[in-house]
Amino acid sequence: ENTVALFSIGSIKPANKKYSSVPNDYCINFDTNAEISPCESEIDTSKMVKPLAPVSIGQLVAFVDKRMPVDLLGVVTAVGPLASVKRKSDSSEIARRDITMVDRDLKTVTVTMWSPAAENVGGQLETAFNSSSGAAEAPVMLAISSCRISSYNGVSASTLARSVITINPTEEDAPGCSALTVWWQEEGATAST
Repeated sequence: ENTVALFSIGSIKPANKKYSSVPNDYCINFDTNAEISPCESEIDTSKMVKPLAPVSIGQLVAFVDKRMPVDLLGVVTAVGPLASVKRKSDSSEIARRDITMVDRDLKTVTVTMWSPAAENVGGQLETAFNSSSGAAEAPVMLAISSCRISSYNGVSASTLARSVITINPTEEDAPGCSALTVWWQEEGATAST
């Protein structure tokens, strides 16, 4: 991570979306003749980040049980307790936490965060929420990249190992979060979902 490599001797082909979990139109294939070497020059990698492209909660049904992950941006309205489940593969325990998010569609979605996000980010969200009333003192915006959408309990989302979760993102982190904040403060907080 945060390193640059030089790739050569590859081929570019149209992406077969049936077998791809990214929305790119093309893929680059490398075989045994490929050459990969570290870049010796100093390169600023801070801008080499895929911008967040959030899907509105009302449109998530189109992504149910598809391989393509989606980005989410919303206001957290509930934070569940930290829990655990047993993996079928090795019977080990894995931490999980459910949160509920809403956006301008006035639709909600339950997002399951898995360890370590369930403990780290989920713990921060739990702290932000008042335990007696179950609501945060100030609105908590959440941007999540790369969620899997499933049909569990209607439509729900689940974080992946590659998901990046940002609490109260800036407009640079998540385009549209400023407008969402204004909507929440002016009408969203009192609207029924």
